[in-house]
Amino acid sequence: MKISDIINYMVGNLRYRLYFSKFKWVIRKNIRDQIHYRIATMNQECYSQGSCVECGCSTPAMQMSSKTCDRDCYPPLMNKELWERFKSNLSVKVGDDRWRLLTAGKKQAYLYKNGEDVNSIKNINKVFYED
Repeated sequence: MKISDIINYMVGNLRYRLYFSKFKWVIRKNIRDQIHYRIATMNQECYSQGSCVECGCSTPAMQMSSKTCDRDCYPPLMNKELWERFKSNLSVKVGDDRWRLLTAGKKQAYLYKNGEDVNSIKNINKVFYED
């Protein structure tokens, strides 16, 4: 286990406690929006069982850490500028990977990582925004 994994675990659990409390506002808006996006688009099997089927991390606390899911369900957390570009269907480079969200109306969207389709998202209009 790496130190970065421990830090991501602690950050995810802290955000989890804040996100589901009256102190949700402490989390920056672009981070809250990305957390909402991650929860809304995550594998429902992971959500209902309370842990990721791939890595075993606790959900939804895992969706609140800065790193991405091992299954490429969503990209790593982005800064405000990259997040706005991503929501506008523009390609963004995060780390070594290039991510793009392509919407097909309000009902369907596709998530691409390095040009490959990695996730299909239904009811995209319910994903953006939670506030």
